[in-house]
Amino acid sequence: MGTSNSETNQRAAVLRFFRKAALFLPILLLLPAVNYFVDPGNVFSHGKQESAIAAEMAAGRNVANFDQFDARLLNRAFVSQVRYRPDVVVLGTSRTLNFHSDLFPGKRLLNSGVFSGTLADLLGLYEHVRQRQLRPSLVVLGIDPWMLNADAYDARTVGLKDMIDSMQARLGVQVYKPHTIVQREKLQTLFSPGYFQEAILDVMTGRKRAKWYVTDKPINAEYTRLPDGSFTYSAAERSSDSAAVMRRAIKYVQPPIFQIAENAPLSRENLQAIDKLVDLVRRDGSQVWLYLPPYHPYVYDHLARRPEYSIIDSGEAAVREM
Repeated sequence: MGTSNSETNQRAAVLRFFRKAALFLPILLLLPAVNYFVDPGNVFSHGKQESAIAAEMAAGRNVANFDQFDARLLNRAFVSQVRYRPDVVVLGTSRTLNFHSDLFPGKRLLNSGVFSGTLADLLGLYEHVRQRQLRPSLVVLGIDPWMLNADAYDARTVGLKDMIDSMQARLGVQVYKPHTIVQREKLQTLFSPGYFQEAILDVMTGRKRAKWYVTDKPINAEYTRLPDGSFTYSAAERSSDSAAVMRRAIKYVQPPIFQIAENAPLSRENLQAIDKLVDLVRRDGSQVWLYLPPYHPYVYDHLARRPEYSIIDSGEAAVREM
């Protein structure tokens, strides 16, 4: 009898626990529900906003405040909707996104760069251009030092994964190592109290803080994407004085350096992938320019003379030799 009463009491205690927990369930569900459905940073929009932005650009309009969205999804949507055959295609990172049409008078330009791009992105970007059969007469490939670092990785690259996989198979190279960090980041955002606060603020003000907008002006208070795919910095950044620029340069060289770990070796595999990509572009009938985006002089001098960042010097030499 004692054992039976003990088991009955345990079951009763468990039932009481679940009844009390059920009272808190709506509260527990509130945070992820608000984060998902309000979604102030458009983390869970599945490319809908990026497609809308791309449609405006493809129609010849400038879009401001685009930089809070997924650059890879925006790029895919934009290249898919381009209504002209470009004479020049620019591929690379944000440091090549400043190539505007006025640099190529009389030519149609398509800038297909992405923020924080890696070598894997570069392969995927050209694969998309190739699948669209755009076939420009000139392809500019922006090569940043971290593209020659085998460990350089950006979780957002997953937005071009199928394109990257296709180009890797075409070239017989392997520079992209799939990760699950994107899924982890989204899960963390779903249950993030900070994201919940942003969502509540957006509900209270009646608008999303990440709202993009169409504008006639090429330079605005926020970053602006132009109809040729290039972008312009915000008005405040463009008017920064030399002292402010130097402060940013000094901050940039404080470890960790973007995408370049100390003593990161020069990847021969990545160099081989670039070489094969160049050959493919040429076989497709396009001329190729390799572009080395410059660092600020202070940043370059500071990093290039430090042996732990020798990839900057050795990478530059390797690309120049190529």
